[in-house]
Amino acid sequence: MSSQRQSQRLIGNENINSLPSTQEVDLLVKAIREREVQINALQAQNRTLRLRDVTNSQSEPRGVIRPRPSPSPSDDHIEPAAQRVQTVAPSVQADLMSKAVRQGIKYALTHHLWLRQSANTLFRHDITVGDLPVDRSTWTEDDRIQFQLREIRDLLPDELVPHMQTSWFAEHFNRGMRQQVSNDSTRNRTAGHHQIFGSFAAHFANPASRLAHLRDEIGFRQGVSGERSTYDALNMKLHDSEGKDNYDIKTAFRGTLPKTCAVARIRGAASAEAFRTRGAVHIPRGEYNQRKYGIKHTTPGMIAAAITISRWALSSDNELSATGAETGIEYSAGMDKYLDILHENLQRKTPSIVRLFRDWDLALYGTFESVHGGTAAQAAHTDEDSLAEVRRQAQAEREEEAREEVEREAAEREAVEREDADHHAAAAAAERAQNDRAWSVEV
Repeated sequence: MSSQRQSQRLIGNENINSLPSTQEVDLLVKAIREREVQINALQAQNRTLRLRDVTNSQSEPRGVIRPRPSPSPSDDHIEPAAQRVQTVAPSVQADLMSKAVRQGIKYALTHHLWLRQSANTLFRHDITVGDLPVDRSTWTEDDRIQFQLREIRDLLPDELVPHMQTSWFAEHFNRGMRQQVSNDSTRNRTAGHHQIFGSFAAHFANPASRLAHLRDEIGFRQGVSGERSTYDALNMKLHDSEGKDNYDIKTAFRGTLPKTCAVARIRGAASAEAFRTRGAVHIPRGEYNQRKYGIKHTTPGMIAAAITISRWALSSDNELSATGAETGIEYSAGMDKYLDILHENLQRKTPSIVRLFRDWDLALYGTFESVHGGTAAQAAHTDEDSLAEVRRQAQAEREEEAREEVEREAAEREAVEREDADHHAAAAAAERAQNDRAWSVEV
């Protein structure tokens, strides 16, 4: 009875008596094996495609980004690096990531200090085709996201463009940006603040001192009738060449302090001090950002970033972030205002803004060669005296460096000669002492 029950046991929901024939089983096994072959072929093809994606052997035309699935709510965080680089070939992984970091640093130097969304979210967007409106007041947030993505795409070397939507690119590009912002924070508040800000640096000791002495420079507006005090991004003395606290397109963005900050960002604090005190274009020895990242002319982002960083340095905020924790200043939004004015007026070829870029190129590089400020020949036609003055300053700077080098070499020779003389004197004294002891013994 038990054997009968065993012979009639159920397999799944089917009785053993209803099992297929041997021929049907053979056909089923054959179909399964064919399916396994297909799966293995697809897996091999996927591995090949992933390798090509990394080596860029079959990259799409510049600016075309392959679609990706829409991010889920859990995708807003940045995944651990180990999970995000698993499809990157080891032979090229480190090089691509290093380049992504470098491009993040360059973007923070020349375009913007912050991304519009978290990096992992921003870079999942597809880049659309078509011109954005000239009038930026009509822009939606999607327009601003598209503009930033296009800026980044145009900045990148060709080999990185196909990887913009990968999570490893998002992490490393963002890491480079954060690294540069951190460097800006340290340089302008502690390491080089005296060289960059001169007398203002005397009030940098603590937030209360900065608030008491420097708030009027950065657009402070006292609240009335119990309202909170505010800070105006445009109507402030900091960026105005005449120190006015009301916005005027003819004098705005021309202040000495933002230019000094910009010099510090591309050539260091010593060069910034040379510019602030003498108006000199000082070129340091060794590696510096201008040379390292091939920065040759002033960009709208460089002007906007310099104003923003200077504004933060004079504020009572402790950290350089998109929104100040202590003051409530919206630094990122303020930077967007500057960029809107600069980009829109460049597109319209507004004369005062074109001259603005020529002035900045003159101050930062000692040249009129600029994408935005015109060619040297065009500028020299109207600014020949200014160009001659820059050349005189550059020559004076070179002569001063030569004198300093001669003085250093002379000081080094003098030190060596003094050391030799001291050595000889000590040797002579030792010899005399030895002779004296020998004479005493003889006596």
